[in-house]
Amino acid sequence: MAGKGRVNYTNDYGFTMPPSEQSVPHTDAAKAGKQAPADTGIPTEPDYADDAGNVTLVDENPSHKTRMIMGWLVGITGECRGVDFRLHSGENKVGRGEDMDIRLTDGHIDRSAVISIYFDPMNNRYYVSHGGGSCLPYVNREPVIGTRALEAFDRIQLAWEKDGSAEIICELLFVPLCGEKFSWSQTEKGIE
Repeated sequence: MAGKGRVNYTNDYGFTMPPSEQSVPHTDAAKAGKQAPADTGIPTEPDYADDAGNVTLVDENPSHKTRMIMGWLVGITGECRGVDFRLHSGENKVGRGEDMDIRLTDGHIDRSAVISIYFDPMNNRYYVSHGGGSCLPYVNREPVIGTRALEAFDRIQLAWEKDGSAEIICELLFVPLCGEKFSWSQTEKGIE
């Protein structure tokens, strides 16, 4: 149960998520207009506030109802340091534009997809591909040319060219959920 002034986040499946560092407390700071960063995917307008000051936010993004979580990217450097981003089944476009599945806010990141991360449910494998644009994507400091497989805890660097060298804008840690030890299809079989 959240304490006074804490934010609860209720997802589409009715689960209440604990407050995170990106949550917006229902306090004087929140009333002053401070809101959760746009790239967290957490709604910033409260749908419900009780008398104790607890706020419940409801995720109404229709794509979150049909796309299962397959893993995460966690920012480890740059403006996204400490922020986690959910990876869903299918393609996950990463960029700065509002239409991206994973939205990064650094001004050096292209608005279009810098990289795309795919989950292959038949083989329980993850892949990353260069999305085009001026950002230079790397995995473990090796350039992403075309499509390549991702392994648990690979580091994805997004860089831009500055004075003839690559300067890293942000680094993301890849954390898979599905693989040899778990897949959503296994849970379906276990329920039957």
